[in-house]
Amino acid sequence: MDAPKQEIGCPECGKRLNVPKAYIGLAGCPVCMNKIDVGARLKDEAWGEDVDLGNNLLRTFLSPFSASLKLLLVYIATMVGLVVAAVGNGHPILGSNYSVLYFYAGILITVAYLVLAVLAYIFDRKTM
Repeated sequence: MDAPKQEIGCPECGKRLNVPKAYIGLAGCPVCMNKIDVGARLKDEAWGEDVDLGNNLLRTFLSPFSASLKLLLVYIATMVGLVVAAVGNGHPILGSNYSVLYFYAGILITVAYLVLAVLAYIFDRKTM
């Protein structure tokens, strides 16, 4: 009985190779003699092509379904910048001339984030 096979593509010539799913190691392309690391490749069904494991995080971040994640990262970076600016101008709680402005800016940014997060979620659901 044959072991289940997986199909991988040669990155050099594009030839499709059938290798056992349990195989980990180097496979040789019969056309161009290129060595392919089978353990470091996977079939990404969503994109319909072979992708290196290291590129999955980048592809996820760049995909249209991660707008909420990008928005969250921008919000966190903005709030950290706001806190750093507030601390740089004096302690925000103990008092400075600008502490009330930083407080209201933080509230405004948080409300804007919440509105945009809901819109991003609705948009992501419609594109699925």
